[in-house]
Amino acid sequence: MKLYKEISIRKHADEPTLAMLDLWRSLSEHKTGVPIEVMVGNRREHKQLGSFRGELNTAYPSVHDGKPILVLWMDSFSNVKPLIIAHELGHWVLNLQGFHSFNYRPSKNSNIEILLNSMASHVPLYALQRSLGHKPDDEIDSRALHNIKLFATKVKSEKNIMANALMLADDIMNCSSGNRTSLLNVINRNYSKTSKYIKEIMNLGSTFDLLFPDQNLAFRKKIIEQLDLSKNWYEVRNSESLISLVEKSRK
Repeated sequence: MKLYKEISIRKHADEPTLAMLDLWRSLSEHKTGVPIEVMVGNRREHKQLGSFRGELNTAYPSVHDGKPILVLWMDSFSNVKPLIIAHELGHWVLNLQGFHSFNYRPSKNSNIEILLNSMASHVPLYALQRSLGHKPDDEIDSRALHNIKLFATKVKSEKNIMANALMLADDIMNCSSGNRTSLLNVINRNYSKTSKYIKEIMNLGSTFDLLFPDQNLAFRKKIIEQLDLSKNWYEVRNSESLISLVEKSRK
């Protein structure tokens, strides 16, 4: 399993991605006492991530050659865009800026857990990317258009209702107004049960300012409570796990 060093990432990065790397370096040093290097790996070479079906880009801290690092696991090296690099790194920048998530105790990294945290974090993440010079709008609208086509056909029985509601609410909260209207119309017409949950999520989202860590966390908590996602959830502070990893690497 080969990991590519940050110097290689920087050689192919655009200015906004370089700015994200610099921001991460500054924040990680401030939080942990050391600037944590970013490295890139192919997730298909990863023991656990390699078996995932579908596209997956993610990031996890690790220890490499005795040093703490943050690994960006890319779905494919044939199409690694600077925008995607900055996006996955940006999730961890938000962690160090005080944003927390919720994990589901019976099944960590379950689909619902991932979709809930992604939906809530994407609003501040896209704002962060734009502030550094990236324009994620085309990527967001591309996914929305894909889902407009995917849900265009009416079904007799809706499946994966909660997962679809969280995924689609993510699109609706972030895509362009025209695609938002089209997507809502398609879901209202063909997926009435899913539509009901989407409306609840959107109504809750309008009562919180998701750009602020405390309100963003409160939004996630309210979603769990109001949509009855069970009671086996616990708050996770990924910044603390990163600090703990650095301390262990020093021993």
